[in-house]
Amino acid sequence: MLFPSKFFQKTTKIAFTFYLLATFSNAFCPPGCECNDDLLTVFCDFSGINAVPILLNPMLKSLTIKNSNGLKLDTFSIALYQELEHLDISDSQINLIPPGFISQMSKLKYLSLRGNRLKLIDDQMFGNGQNIREKSKQTLEPF
Repeated sequence: MLFPSKFFQKTTKIAFTFYLLATFSNAFCPPGCECNDDLLTVFCDFSGINAVPILLNPMLKSLTIKNSNGLKLDTFSIALYQELEHLDISDSQINLIPPGFISQMSKLKYLSLRGNRLKLIDDQMFGNGQNIREKSKQTLEPF
């Protein structure tokens, strides 16, 4: 029988605590971002964010993080936002999208990856992609 590491257990407890705080109180808006809890939108442009924030409203519909300096993506952070319909992470110097990052967002209708440094875009990254109405990829830079 495998037991999760203590680090994983602590990380999960901390993340769950923050998730509950964000659910039962106003969501935390990162510095340099504009958050609208009525429209369930977050807009960050030149905000200095380098990761998807985990303390936003879990019912978030639209997330825009543009012109970030090296945005790092992970499946854990984005999994908190199951209602997300619009994701714009353009011009954020992204060079890797982790497997499962996009395919787990079943309600996503719009995705912009424009102006990033992606080397490879695998069609499996999008899952079946049936809900995504508009995908904005980019011209890939040669290796």
